[in-house]
Amino acid sequence: MMHLAPLLLAATLTAPAPGVGERALTLTVDGERIPAALDLPDRSPAKGAVLIVPGAFNSDVDGNYPNQSFYPHTYADIARGLAACGYATLRYAKDGEGSGTTIDDAAAGERHHTFAERIVVARAALQALHEVSGDAPLAVAGHSEGGLVATLLAAQDPNVRALIELEAPGRPILDLVQRQALAAIDGSEQTGAVSPQAAIVEKGLFAQVIAGVRLGVNPPPNVLGDPLIARYFGKPIGVELAYLREEDRIDPARAIAGVRQPVLIVEGAADNVVPAEDAMHLNLARVSLRLPTMLKMLPGDQHYYKRVPPETTPLATMHLEGETDPAVVQTLAEWLSATVSAAAPR
Repeated sequence: MMHLAPLLLAATLTAPAPGVGERALTLTVDGERIPAALDLPDRSPAKGAVLIVPGAFNSDVDGNYPNQSFYPHTYADIARGLAACGYATLRYAKDGEGSGTTIDDAAAGERHHTFAERIVVARAALQALHEVSGDAPLAVAGHSEGGLVATLLAAQDPNVRALIELEAPGRPILDLVQRQALAAIDGSEQTGAVSPQAAIVEKGLFAQVIAGVRLGVNPPPNVLGDPLIARYFGKPIGVELAYLREEDRIDPARAIAGVRQPVLIVEGAADNVVPAEDAMHLNLARVSLRLPTMLKMLPGDQHYYKRVPPETTPLATMHLEGETDPAVVQTLAEWLSATVSAAAPR
């Protein structure tokens, strides 16, 4: 079930750009209360309505990560920017500690431990957006892991007129985790933190760990304690590994080939979390089938669309908290303007 807090009584979260109204909502889905925010242009009707699906980890409604003391605010920036361009937007928090979500029904809330529940929550959020945006054409924009969620939702829901992939993975999740780990080991080797011989050993051990996880074997404690890996484990280890195995069975490139609506892929060329090659995998999966697709690369942008200053270390690159690149909203708004009116429901 889903519950919308009364819109007229909802508190304003901040003061967005002139001509934009922002209201707090609560989505109640399978025993969990999920903070959400709706941004509406003052002019009516909206040109379109965009659902922003959050990525992995425990993000709050604005796309911040209080548990990691990291505040990129990217989802709020994109939502408010699109609303200023005439689009209704809805964003919501990701399940987990520190995100503002709360459990009202513990038994029902167990469903949120599965990857499949992410599509259930996204569908509920899309319905909430539809109820307040009327006949505005619907688009779904997913960031990072949320890109896969958005892909699966778009493939299932003919009411979705367009799909936007924001730094979305183009390979199964455990392949991506392994790639991230190997890149981190390479970085340690380049700085002299580990020797070339030790780097070879670490890479081999990590490959064994990934293979073991796929077979149902838990990683050893020293791997779970690695800062890069620990980010994936905000819940008990058994819960998180089951979630990762479930998600890992889905190939994002194959999934996006099943989406018949127009797709926009927006990738920061300096992303060291989901690399540019993943965006290219997604793009190739579609253009090889002659499906309507646009790939936009943003030079110098990292995973949260922050411009990376020269000589920034990889770790510092990941944790930038400044301005979100305005080119993201501009790209989305221009593509939506040219696309949603022409994207007929299937």
